[in-house]
Amino acid sequence: MANYITCANNVDIQTVMTSLIGKITATGLNGVRILSKTIDTDLALACASDATLEDLFRQCIGLAADGLPALRIVSSNYVSGAGTESAWSCATGQSWQDVTKQLFCMTTEGEMAIRLLSIT
Repeated sequence: MANYITCANNVDIQTVMTSLIGKITATGLNGVRILSKTIDTDLALACASDATLEDLFRQCIGLAADGLPALRIVSSNYVSGAGTESAWSCATGQSWQDVTKQLFCMTTEGEMAIRLLSIT
């Protein structure tokens, strides 16, 4: 995967998470650094059964144009939530980990990203 930060695998998750936080110079406020990408397909990503959520999350970290880490995301807009529904309930028999793994997707550049649903 292009610009996947492999050294992140040797760093504890707290350090990885902290590296994604940027400070806005003008206000001094913090935010999560993201790279907006285009989704390759709406199909669920086939994850190895032994892939942990942390493993998948680490693969979503890339380098931004300024050379600093950022979280790759793809975002889709849904007016008033139309076309969305709850993804999990106890009755489905799926674990929360299996449902959460379906947040991950591939970009058109062959990189892993996290899918966000923007309810407008």
